[in-house]
Amino acid sequence: MNKQTLFRTSTGLSSELIIGLALALSLLTAFTSHSADSWVHPILPGTRACEDIKLEVLMLESVSKWGEKGHMSGTCTYYNFSPALVAIEGVETSGGDFYPSVTNQVANDPKGKWEIIKRSVPPGKAATTKVQAKARSKPLTLDLDAFVAMMGKFKYGRVVLKTGDSAIFDLDYLRPPPSAIK
Repeated sequence: MNKQTLFRTSTGLSSELIIGLALALSLLTAFTSHSADSWVHPILPGTRACEDIKLEVLMLESVSKWGEKGHMSGTCTYYNFSPALVAIEGVETSGGDFYPSVTNQVANDPKGKWEIIKRSVPPGKAATTKVQAKARSKPLTLDLDAFVAMMGKFKYGRVVLKTGDSAIFDLDYLRPPPSAIK
């Protein structure tokens, strides 16, 4: 542990990382207007589904919906705790957003069998983002539209990178936060 790290959580996350995430999500929430049609739902550390399963290196940090017929998307970050560089394949849109190639899955038991569901690929060019050793990725965008139809049928969603790393989330995160409901 370096001198600047105040503490590490039981999952090995540094205090700076947790404080930075909390600050970024707080600012995102503060500067985002909420309505039933457009909203952002931050997911703070310690509130993720199934944290007891394993340390997640891919963490879903917020879910958002824009407009009445808008798409449901998520923002996540890949935390590379390994000593080697990690390459994540995906698509880069004309707006500069990077969508990693993922397999979408749903389940009612996070330790049980997962069912694969459809995945949409945004228009853009094939790209790879590299995550240096002991570093975090730039923001990664997920298309979560396919999970909306699974709400009420399944409890959990999971996105799995080609590397095998995944992020598990409660499908209730796809509902608008209370501040968006009038």
